[in-house]
Parts: sequence; structure tokens; C-alpha cells
Amino acid sequence: MLFQQLDQSLGEKSAAGGVARFFGTWGPNPDANSPGRVIFKIEHRHTLGTEIAPQQLLFEAGVAGMSGPSFSDSGVVLTNLYWGQSFEENSIRLIAGVVD
Repeated sequence: MLFQQLDQSLGEKSAAGGVARFFGTWGPNPDANSPGRVIFKIEHRHTLGTEIAPQQLLFEAGVAGMSGPSFSDSGVVLTNLYWGQSFEENSIRLIAGVVD
């Protein structure tokens, strides 16, 4: 959860939001010498009792920047989906996919 408040603003002066995260992995053969697996993260991003999410609050003050980028109001999003592969008894790792 994140709560932010501004002293001065052209619009909204406060914003609150939350992120619920679900992580998971799946590997076809976890006992192999070079285990590979799919790694994912699903999030639910939402406001908490305010009109806007923290990600948008600085825009209300006329700032061309962003604070709390994960705290938006985008609902359910898939933020990570990638394949992780280990080699040489886990001393070398390769990751390919989407990482937020």
C-alpha cells in the first residue's frame, strides 16, 4: 500500500493505492542437471479510497514526473513472464522474456 499527499495542487491532493501480487514458477523437470522453468508474476493494481492512484498524483500538481509507478489503477496485469535456464550446476543462468 502507498499513500501520498500534496500541500498544493491544481486538482487532487491525495492518492492511495495497493498492489496484490501472485508469483509462480513451473518447471517440466525440476530434478534435471540443467533445470529450466517458467516464472510469472500477476498483479492487481488498485486505488484505495481516493479518486486517483498514487502513480497519477504528481500530474495533478503540474509535475512531469511519476512517483509510485507500480501503484496505478490498471486492475489485473501480467507483469513478469519469462523462461529461466540454469547451466553448470546453477553457476550460470539465462533469462529470456518480459520483466516489468
